[in-house]
Amino acid sequence: MDPVWELLIGWVVLSGFLGFVLMGIDKARAQNRGWRISERKFFLMALAGGAFGISLGGTLFLHKTWKASFMGTVLLF
Repeated sequence: MDPVWELLIGWVVLSGFLGFVLMGIDKARAQNRGWRISERKFFLMALAGGAFGISLGGTLFLHKTWKASFMGTVLLF
């Protein structure tokens, strides 16, 4: 496989994983009324390739799924 594709696939997997983890952290903070991660940071992570992880994390953690504008924007990236 071409090294460029390997790097691209690795980047998407890593950013997806980070997006997933961020959703879990934000859900835990929301439940404990702690400091939250801004939607802007989620949008930047989605733009960087983490949209799949964010949407998967939102679904599994039941976090921000009711907010259609948020999930719609994430899925656009």
